[in-house]
Amino acid sequence: MNTRDQFGNYLLLKKLSEDVLGETFRAGRLGKQGVDRVALLRIFNGQGLDGERLVQRLQQRAPLQAALKSPNLGQGIDLGQVRGVPYVAYDYVSGKSLAQLLEQATRKHSPIPLDHALLMTERIALGLAVAYETRVGDERVQHGFLTPHLVLVSNEGELRLLGFEASTGLRESANHPLIKQGAGRFVAPEVLAGSAPAKADDVYSLGAILFEMLTGKQLPVSSSGVPASMIDQAVIASDGGNLHPELANLLKRSLVAREQRIGDAVTWHKTLAKLMFDGQYNPTTFNLAFFMHNLFREEIERETQELEVEKTTAIPVGAVAAATAAPAAKVAAPSFGQEVSRETAPVREDTAVHRERAAGEAKSGSSSNKGMLIAAALVGLAVLGGGGWYLFGRGKTSPPPEPVSQPVEAAAAPVEEAAAPAGPTPEEIQAQIQQMVD
Repeated sequence: MNTRDQFGNYLLLKKLSEDVLGETFRAGRLGKQGVDRVALLRIFNGQGLDGERLVQRLQQRAPLQAALKSPNLGQGIDLGQVRGVPYVAYDYVSGKSLAQLLEQATRKHSPIPLDHALLMTERIALGLAVAYETRVGDERVQHGFLTPHLVLVSNEGELRLLGFEASTGLRESANHPLIKQGAGRFVAPEVLAGSAPAKADDVYSLGAILFEMLTGKQLPVSSSGVPASMIDQAVIASDGGNLHPELANLLKRSLVAREQRIGDAVTWHKTLAKLMFDGQYNPTTFNLAFFMHNLFREEIERETQELEVEKTTAIPVGAVAAATAAPAAKVAAPSFGQEVSRETAPVREDTAVHRERAAGEAKSGSSSNKGMLIAAALVGLAVLGGGGWYLFGRGKTSPPPEPVSQPVEAAAAPVEEAAAPAGPTPEEIQAQIQQMVD
C-alpha cells in the first residue's frame, strides 16, 4: 500500500514497517469533522495469513479492546476489515517494534545491554500479567501468539503489547512456511502443533524473546523445547559474560515442554522482578530511551522533519468515499461470557523497577506528539475541509475512559458509518492552511 491512500476510515500518512504479519502505518482516522485521531494502524496482510479466518477471530475477540486498559498494553480504538483485509488500530505512540529493534541492533553491531533486555522483558511480562488478571466473562485474557512484531518500544522507553485481538487467528496460521520462518522461533511448540491455547504458551514466548535480546542469537524453531545445554553455553552479547545461574534457570524453566514450564505469565513476571530486585541490575526507562535514540537517531530526526513538512504541504483534494471499513459485528466469542471484570489483587510488584517507573515517568505530552496532531489536522483539512480547525482547537485527545463492567455485546457494537461531507475548494483550503501556519 502507498501513503496518502485511503484504507477504509483511515488516511495512510506514513508506512512504519512491514514484516511477516503485514504492514504498519501511522494513519489519520477520518470522521465527520475530518481527521479526528492519529492511529497506529496494524494491517494483517502478510502472505502467510488466512485473512478470512482472521477476520472472524477479530470479530469474536472485539470485546477485548474495551477490557484491556493498561500503560503496558496498546490502547485499541478500532478493528475490522477492508475488502477482506483485517486490521486493528491503536492510539498512536512514536517508536519501533521490538523486531525492528533487534534487527537494528544486529545491523549496527550494537548488542542490547543486559539491563535493557531485562527491563523490556519485565515490561512485556507485566503487560501479560495485567491481561491475565483481566476477565472477560469467566475466562482470563491470554495472548497466545506473542512475538517481537507485536511489541511496541516507544522512543521514550515504554513498551506496549499489541495483537491480543488477532492472536487466535494468527495461531491458526502459525504453521504456514512464511509465518513459521519469520515468527516460529518465538512461539511455543504446542502452538506450532495446533494445540488448544494454554496459559503457559506466553511463558515460552517470554523466554525466547529474552534469550534473543541477551545473546543476539536466534533460537531454532522447536517441536519440544530448547536443550538446556544451549542455555548453559549462552554468552551475553553486550559484555561476553555468562548468564547468571538464576537467569539461566529462568530460561530453562521457560523453554521446555508445556507440562514442565512455569505455569503462567503472572508467576513468570514475579520471578523476573524478584531476580532484578535482588541482583546488581540498574534498569531505567531513561537509559532505554537514550539507547533507542542512539540506535534510531536518523529515523527519529527524519520523522520530526516529515511532521514539519506535513504542516505546510497542501494535500491534493480528491473525492473521499464514504467509510468502507467493515466494523466488528456484534458477535460474542462462544467461550467468552457476558461481563468484563478485573481482578482486585494488583499485579504490579513493589520492586525497584516499579519504584523507578513511578518516580521518573510523570511527564506531560511531548512537543513531537503535538506536532504529530497538528500534522494530522492539516491532512484532515485538505481531505475533508475544515476538519483541521476542529483538531487544532482540541490540543490533544481526551484520555480513554476507565474500564467498567458492561455486557460484551455493548463492547463489540459496530461504529456507525458516515458519509464524508463536501469540502471547500482547493483555493480555500490552501488559504486556511497558510493562515494556520502563519
